[in-house]
Amino acid sequence: MDGEEINRRTSLQKRLVKVIFITVVSLSLLGVIGAGISVFNEARELQDAFLKESSNMVSTMNTKSIQSRNVEKFNPSDDEALIVHLINEDEDSEQLKSVKTGVIQTVNIRGADWRILSNKSDRDGSLFVVAQQTVERNEIVLNVMIGICAPIIVMLIVILLLINRIISSQFQIFNDLSVSLDSQDPKNLEQLPYNDLSTEFIPFIKSINGLLQRTKSMTSKQERFIADAAHELRTPVAALSILAENLKKAESNEDLAKRQELLLTGFSRLRKLVNQLLDLSRFQNDYFEKVEIVNLNDITKLVLVDLHHLAESKNINLGLLPSEDLQIENKGLCINQLIRNAVENALIYTRSGGRVDISIKSLDGFAVFKVSDSGPGLNKEIMSKVWDPFFRGQAVKVEGSGLGLSIIKEISQKLGGEVFLENKPEGGALFTYQQKLP
Repeated sequence: MDGEEINRRTSLQKRLVKVIFITVVSLSLLGVIGAGISVFNEARELQDAFLKESSNMVSTMNTKSIQSRNVEKFNPSDDEALIVHLINEDEDSEQLKSVKTGVIQTVNIRGADWRILSNKSDRDGSLFVVAQQTVERNEIVLNVMIGICAPIIVMLIVILLLINRIISSQFQIFNDLSVSLDSQDPKNLEQLPYNDLSTEFIPFIKSINGLLQRTKSMTSKQERFIADAAHELRTPVAALSILAENLKKAESNEDLAKRQELLLTGFSRLRKLVNQLLDLSRFQNDYFEKVEIVNLNDITKLVLVDLHHLAESKNINLGLLPSEDLQIENKGLCINQLIRNAVENALIYTRSGGRVDISIKSLDGFAVFKVSDSGPGLNKEIMSKVWDPFFRGQAVKVEGSGLGLSIIKEISQKLGGEVFLENKPEGGALFTYQQKLP
């Protein structure tokens, strides 16, 4: 994926901030609107209650001591929240005189809306109205709403800024990890730190660290394999070069034929080494065909037939003991290769006139394949190293590349089986492979 495609994708951080911003703002606006409506209604009710209290207080007073203001001639620019107007039958309009007593009403006078309550004096029975401009009332309500909503809006802005800051800081940690990962040496991969990360991100970083560890292990394994392979190939190639040069020194046809036979034998060994290297590489890189069910006994018999000439050349008694007929899972020729390498390894290390026995049985849901030989066995010091590629720690001088058991190990891991190699009390080695029955 190139940089242009990445830039066209929506940033997760921006999407997260956007969703949180829209959600918080929407909920806050709904809350502010709801609070505003509630405050407005309650303020109107309080103002009407104040209007009633004022009217009741004026009704107990002497009307002559009241400074009356004419509502119909009132100047809206005058700064008075509440006025009292004594009704004059001769001067006042029918609109004022017709206002119902004891009922708060909204009346439009000279283009201005008034909230008016008409009442009678308890002392002389004269009519009066207590009035308040709705504009004045609305300004009071608006000031109250601003006083309530302003802190909420400020708090909302602060919260959004904090959320953006927190999200940015968390994603900045990922940017730092990305820089750290890009700057690492492929030959020396280090684990990514996650102490400062949120709990939700830790499993993801742990998975990356696991991948880095496996990559590091695989890289180290491949480097070691390449180095060992180069070393192992150098010797036979040098030997073949010498044998080829020696062809020129043949003194007779018989001598030439012997030298050619040695050269062909060298080529045969080199071909076998190359084939084993290719097999090991193939098994390490998970190259397999589909899974199929095969008969373990039939494959074992085919391998024994194929290796009969090797056993016969060393006068080794090679045979399959009475065994169970078992079916197991196989991928391509994996089981075939495993059995061949195990039996061939036993034949190589068994002295002339020895014995190699194979047995197959089921145990606790597993198919168990065993190869028992009468060879020298293994030193305890090298037991843990026998599975390493090119390892040949046996004191007995034998031909081989040291790849047979390494290939077996790789195959067993890919098939989900297990391999064991141990010494027998009576002498010789015992190879065991077990795999879960289907």
